Amino acid sequence: MTRTLTLIATVAVTAGCTTAVNVQNDFDVRAAQAQMEAGNGSVAGTAFMLKRNGDVVTCAGNEVYLVPATDYAKERFSRMYPGMPTTTATSLKHVDEIMFRRQVFFPDPPAYYLATKATICDENGNFAFHDIKDGDYFVNTSVYWEDDINHGGTMARRVIVENGVAPQVTLTPLL
Repeated sequence: MTRTLTLIATVAVTAGCTTAVNVQNDFDVRAAQAQMEAGNGSVAGTAFMLKRNGDVVTCAGNEVYLVPATDYAKERFSRMYPGMPTTTATSLKHVDEIMFRRQVFFPDPPAYYLATKATICDENGNFAFHDIKDGDYFVNTSVYWEDDINHGGTMARRVIVENGVAPQVTLTPLL
């Protein structure tokens, strides 16, 4: 099994400008599943970027993810977004970094994705997650557009739900 994973990692890394990222923390499936059980809270917000001409581009139609902030997720997010997303600032990964400097995480357990909630941004760039348990989470999505070249990227922010309440999340590189 280890030999197969090594072969897959080698092929992925040599197939382009891909970086293998070894995650030191184990993914705690039970902790993540427990945090994603139904609760009485909600997380809501909006995501957008501004074009150079001042036009607003939202996450309309794109998925938004709510990820439990386990030690494994904290390490992944800190590697994806320099400075790690915080509750006071949005972290941005520009489209060029995503397209030309792809990261592949090892291990990358399927259970990590199963312990994540997803929703879709509405036409105004708003999103909401309901029945959320108190705890520490990451919220991330993408905003892209094309003029003469690709623009945009992915954004993430950390959010804490306490007593069923979380602050309004605004994902934008402006804040």
